[in-house]
Amino acid sequence: MATFSQLPSGKWRAQVRKSGMYRAATFATKREARDWATEIEAQATHISAGGYAPVPKGATLGDLIDKYSEWAAAGFVDTLLRWKMKLEVADGHEKEIQPRVQA
Repeated sequence: MATFSQLPSGKWRAQVRKSGMYRAATFATKREARDWATEIEAQATHISAGGYAPVPKGATLGDLIDKYSEWAAAGFVDTLLRWKMKLEVADGHEKEIQPRVQA
């Protein structure tokens, strides 16, 4: 649910709380704040229903690759590999686990 409040500076603050997510931003007009809040609420609904964020409009393949690279640099890929290894060990396939070298 979005809430809007006018700041002493005359700008508008939009706050969105939905599906355990909180986002806030400040805008020059209430219309800009309302448009932003509508977009954020739609993203939150999409994430809660499908489990992932929608691809941003106008995003190129290069943009998506850059975002993946940021995740990989932050250890996201390493975390997934550790989960996979734990599952393989739990299933009794620990002898099949091969060390992987990441580029």
